Amino acid sequence: AYLGNVRLQSATPKNQRKKGAVPVGVTVMDPRPLQSRKMNVKKEDKPSVALDYRLDALERLGVVCKSNIPENRQDKVYFTFSSPSAASYVIRLFYKGREKPVVNMDLLLEDLLERKHNKVEILDLEYVHLSVIKLLEFLERKFSR
Repeated sequence: AYLGNVRLQSATPKNQRKKGAVPVGVTVMDPRPLQSRKMNVKKEDKPSVALDYRLDALERLGVVCKSNIPENRQDKVYFTFSSPSAASYVIRLFYKGREKPVVNMDLLLEDLLERKHNKVEILDLEYVHLSVIKLLEFLERKFSR
């Protein structure tokens, strides 16, 4: 219930929140056990937008902290970030000229926050390592509703 409330709060812009409209704290959204229900997450009204970023731009922002990609191929590597629903993110790593992504990762906000809480600083995507804290800041800045 708490995570559902956090999702609802993060999906509503701060300037549009009304006092009492979004419950604060833990409330029971559905009396059925957690295993027998799905969390009620509001879908976005507008379609998800994919944001493209080159590898070097993410390195400058501090999101990419280590890369195993050879220097002669780094200019052909780019990432797409999208948020298909509230508190859900998709990160894809592409190599120019290839139709399918090299790496495709679905992330939930709670997973990233849990990693941060457990002091896990690096998210390993095989070819690149992302800073969990910088990634959280980046996603919040780009997809805040």
